[in-house]
Amino acid sequence: MSADPRPAAKLTLQALSELTGGEIRPQPNAPVPLHGLNTLDAAAPGELSFIGEARYAEAWAGSGATAALIDRRILGDLPDDFNRDSTDRFLVVVDNADLAMAEVLERFAVADPGPTGLEGAAHGATETHPTAVVEDGAKVGRGCRIGPGCTVAAGAVLGDGCILYANVHVYPGARLGDGCVLWPGVVIRENCRLGNRCQLHANVAIGTDGFGYRPDTSTTPPTIRKVPHLSHVEIGDDVELGAGCTIDRGKFDPTTVGHGCKFDNQVVIGHNCRIGSGVMISGNAGVAGSTTLGDFVLIGGMASIGDHLTIGAGAKLAGGIQLMHDVPAGESWAGIPGQPVKQFMRQVVATQKLPDLLRKLKKLAPDLM
Repeated sequence: MSADPRPAAKLTLQALSELTGGEIRPQPNAPVPLHGLNTLDAAAPGELSFIGEARYAEAWAGSGATAALIDRRILGDLPDDFNRDSTDRFLVVVDNADLAMAEVLERFAVADPGPTGLEGAAHGATETHPTAVVEDGAKVGRGCRIGPGCTVAAGAVLGDGCILYANVHVYPGARLGDGCVLWPGVVIRENCRLGNRCQLHANVAIGTDGFGYRPDTSTTPPTIRKVPHLSHVEIGDDVELGAGCTIDRGKFDPTTVGHGCKFDNQVVIGHNCRIGSGVMISGNAGVAGSTTLGDFVLIGGMASIGDHLTIGAGAKLAGGIQLMHDVPAGESWAGIPGQPVKQFMRQVVATQKLPDLLRKLKKLAPDLM
């Protein structure tokens, strides 16, 4: 059996309480060391686990974990004596277990070593792999690390502290803000712009050609003519894009993505879309061209969003939706075709009643069936 790749951390239960602002129950008489994280069913002594919902609390009794983060809001749903008599197993009660666990995961995470083949330059110096090509006329900020096989074209600009892993390609006129991290295979097409602290995972493509074609019947035989897209993509600060995301360039005006957006793997954004700040999109979702998403819109996986639509701020679109209409701000929609959730659920309930209705109809009017 291979060794566990997870890092060993030096953390006590008391330090965990300070880190998360949590309350330890019961209070230990001595420091309690924790050396790892695990799920409730797989945790061993010395490991920390997580109880984010009341339905998982019953697994605590059979867990080997020494401690667990637990959300304060669910304590009211648990028996009064939950873990009260324990002397060697502890709960850390926090206001938000999800956010607290994120803090702990950051504490246990191992710092990334950076692109392969680089030796680690002095602080503030830029390091470029011998196989990378940085053309004359490119501007590279302090402390950048450019990995094997990368190309940075003339006229491109990298801000301070950018990291380019293997085979990243930054085209002429593209601009990256400070602290951007581009994982292997990322492509930033000409004149596209990234804000500060953006993280693009493997094989993201920014500024790809918009999907624009028109039939041309003036030729024999008729052809399909490609429509050029002459603009670019502008992405705000603190945006994270999952592996394989693509964002098309605009035709006249840029496609835009606001600050703090988070996209899962394989998300597609069409040309001339306007994406607000704080938008979160789950995997394999697609947004067709010239559609506007307001701030903090949430979109589930496998969603298909039509073109030239407006989705208001704070709207929620369920996974698998096929949307062909505008959505007012703050509303929740679902289904095929997309519609308000309450309306969709009424249709689901009615559909579930159809077999019984058909049986009754067959008894009342057999000649109709």
